[in-house]
Amino acid sequence: MKKKKYNNLKIDNNPEAFFMAATSAFVKSGYRRTTMNDVAEAADMSRPALYQDFKDKEDVFCSAVSYLMNKAVKMSIKTLSLSGPIDKRILAAMLDFEEIHWGPCAKSQYALEIMHSTVKLEKAIGAIKLGRKKLRAALSKSLQQAERNGEVSFVDLGMQPSTFVSILMSILAAQKYQDTANP
Repeated sequence: MKKKKYNNLKIDNNPEAFFMAATSAFVKSGYRRTTMNDVAEAADMSRPALYQDFKDKEDVFCSAVSYLMNKAVKMSIKTLSLSGPIDKRILAAMLDFEEIHWGPCAKSQYALEIMHSTVKLEKAIGAIKLGRKKLRAALSKSLQQAERNGEVSFVDLGMQPSTFVSILMSILAAQKYQDTANP
């Protein structure tokens, strides 16, 4: 989010409620058809108040993507830090990540359009790349720790935990795209 000229208590006091409302506006109508008025109505605020914090619809959308990505990464890292078998923690962390990041739009008739919008807008691309990089690092760290503890071994696989995580993330992204493209 850009530096604010004004204080917007609606957004400042409950950013999660605002970003979930904004996300619901995009889910309802798709990225192309959603207007700033739609977002303002969904967030129960005036359009001028919305413009105090956001330049335009793209700014709101990219900020919502960034918010959801950060929330997804934090939840995944928290899940990875729990006790239990590494395979269960990795699976739970990735499911947490996907549910928070894509869950709000997964069942929307505009899910594919929304997914495509996230890869066309530079600010959204940056947020997604950074979030996935943080998730990959957290997953790799957890697997390296599990390897040191003797829970898993990558010797027979001929790859490092980070390579395994990269492959896993690629498969997950491809599967999410396929599920969305072919409901």
